[in-house]
Amino acid sequence: MHEPMDKSGQFLPKNGAGRYQTIQWLMFQMGGIGPMFGQLGYFHRFAGKDYEDKHPRERYAAESRCLLRVPDQRLAECAWIMGDAYSIADIAIFPWVRNLIGFYQAGELMGIADFPHVTRAGDWRNFLRVPRS
Repeated sequence: MHEPMDKSGQFLPKNGAGRYQTIQWLMFQMGGIGPMFGQLGYFHRFAGKDYEDKHPRERYAAESRCLLRVPDQRLAECAWIMGDAYSIADIAIFPWVRNLIGFYQAGELMGIADFPHVTRAGDWRNFLRVPRS
């Protein structure tokens, strides 16, 4: 996923620590946020109706809350995941947050209000207002 962005030079630093930190955030999304939010969505919106045992849904909700704390803490210090620069990390993370709230309808279950920095950065009005190079 990061190779096409590398060619444009707009969303991934070309070298140095910034490049590898951005890739780390991308891998955090791919290995944590994507799979956990997807599982939570499945058990909350779809399978939750069929299972009396809510343990799977609660397990994925708890893990998803833990995962959301990480970018929320980061965003307490900066505008975007990589500081002032909008990056591929933001492109990978924030659509999952929006789907968690909207499509999966799990915002209340997640206590999304407890993550003000994530909700600020992931708000579509901010997300779509990103300056173009």
